Amino acid sequence: MSPAVTVSEGQKRLEALLPVLEENRAFKNVRYPVRSNWASKMGHPCERHLYHLRHDWEQAEEKDWKGIGILGNIVADWWVREMSSRGFNIIHQQLALKDEIAKKYQIGGRIDCRIGWGNQKPMLAEIKSMNERYYEQINTYEDFMESKAEWIRTYPAQLQLYLLSENEEAGLFILINKTTLEWKAIPVYLDYGYTEWLLQRAERVNKANEKGIPPERIPYGKTCQNCPFAHICLPDIMREGLDMIDNEHLSAVLKERAKLEEVAERYVELDKEAKDTAKRVGKDFILGEDWKVEIKKVQGSRLDTKAIPPEIRMKYEVPTETVRVSFVPLGG
Repeated sequence: MSPAVTVSEGQKRLEALLPVLEENRAFKNVRYPVRSNWASKMGHPCERHLYHLRHDWEQAEEKDWKGIGILGNIVADWWVREMSSRGFNIIHQQLALKDEIAKKYQIGGRIDCRIGWGNQKPMLAEIKSMNERYYEQINTYEDFMESKAEWIRTYPAQLQLYLLSENEEAGLFILINKTTLEWKAIPVYLDYGYTEWLLQRAERVNKANEKGIPPERIPYGKTCQNCPFAHICLPDIMREGLDMIDNEHLSAVLKERAKLEEVAERYVELDKEAKDTAKRVGKDFILGEDWKVEIKKVQGSRLDTKAIPPEIRMKYEVPTETVRVSFVPLGG
């Protein structure tokens, strides 16, 4: 006869708690009706996306971002508390856009905060956190506008609209490295030409929503690949009257290409990150017992076309024709 196994009170509580914890591991993803243009999205490269964001918000296929957004809020809250403890004057957190923009152009948004020192009037500031790779790349306003990452290129529109709303000539981006909590301040000056373009864009999107007719589609690219509305936007292509052909070899190549695309992009990211890290060492070194890292400086030359006066450059410009091929997935 085997001895009776006794279960302690602590074990009972643990066994009752674990399944409840497991059920609550997932992050909540609550959708809210989109009734206006978002200031944070007005710089998006696709105007059709802005239309779908309002007109078809319920149909968005959102990615599972886990707790990335929550982490960003936690980091921003930490920065505000830290700077406040050091004597900075931080006020007007989550200040809404003024009616002149909010109602006339149907743009919604809230300013992160104002920050000042001493008796000076606090300046508008927008706080953004990002991973180390992008944090190191962004050091000026121009770096935002010229970034290869489209989500970074959208940031200036948000702060520009806040500056316009408050009729102020300058503000700040506060960038925070999510890994180390290092941070930096990047000045931003009001650009009337850019904000006028943003307002005209908002008017076009508003009219499109009233009519229920989406704007023209942009050429297929990465923007489309990552778009939560691709499933309702791209099928329109089937109605464009294009010829349908059968090519089993090309179909097979594209299927294999699609499987490898994510891996290839990840390789490019890791390759750049590894090389950037190695460059900071500045000399050959041994990494653990697995790698020797060689750092070589190669002298070369290039033609700086931007430095050539336009009137001279135009004399040598000739029309060229290139063939670009895009493969648009139709969900078949």
